[in-house]
Amino acid sequence: MTAIPAEASPGLAGSPSKTRLLNLVQQLAQKHGWSSQGRLRSPAVLGLLGEGACERAIEHRLTNPNYRESVKFDPYYSGKSEFSTTFLLDNLKRRLDSAGYKAAIATEVGGDEIGHYDVVVVQGRGMPSVVMRGSVPMVRIEIKGSLGLPMDQLARYMLNEVPIIICRVVLGTTTLLRPTDHEEFVNFYSDLLVSKAERLLAGEGYVVPGPGCRGCDAECPYGEQPRSNGSRLVAMKGDDFSQDLRRFYTNLPRVADEGASLVLQVLKEGNVEPR
Repeated sequence: MTAIPAEASPGLAGSPSKTRLLNLVQQLAQKHGWSSQGRLRSPAVLGLLGEGACERAIEHRLTNPNYRESVKFDPYYSGKSEFSTTFLLDNLKRRLDSAGYKAAIATEVGGDEIGHYDVVVVQGRGMPSVVMRGSVPMVRIEIKGSLGLPMDQLARYMLNEVPIIICRVVLGTTTLLRPTDHEEFVNFYSDLLVSKAERLLAGEGYVVPGPGCRGCDAECPYGEQPRSNGSRLVAMKGDDFSQDLRRFYTNLPRVADEGASLVLQVLKEGNVEPR
């Protein structure tokens, strides 16, 4: 069985700047020991590059691969995300079946699945899920159970040329993004990250004072330690929690159906028909 990562090297190929970026990200991961179970954690390193402007802070994070944020989130947030993903993918399987596709949902895909099914939906773990036709990714699906949608994460997804469907449950919205329609942005952003990665590899990262200095423990004259070293819990209370639940249960079925319709649209446009 071979895992099919949603944000791995094939998605970054296609232009000199993206190829160069992938190479630099792998070098940074190797240099600072960002690996797990013998595999480089390149997506995590790529994520760090886009998180902020201060390269001293990024370098500090790179040299501390086991760093953990002091802010903790109520498990309610991750629970909504997991349930939303399961709900949407179950509905997608049903819609694919109804359309005549022989489909399966898996966490990995190997030779047996590739030959046996029209499409396989590979459920993402910390990254978008991917709808595969054989060994070819056709479309990605990112499901957001809460309001958060970090723009640096969205920009990182744009570096992969496979179309991506963004489903925002609490807002009741879905959209289909085609990175190939935004080539100028993708190349410009790739060039920016290449420059940043080159400076970090050379030990010449910029120091950029700002709001992120508070609580940053990098060796830097601008760092400001918080008054309390304890962890902080982020959670909803009272009316906010009630309203969030109502929006969630009201919007989830519609978002799941709209997401499935967009997947079927992409398959049709790619001439992927049931066998």
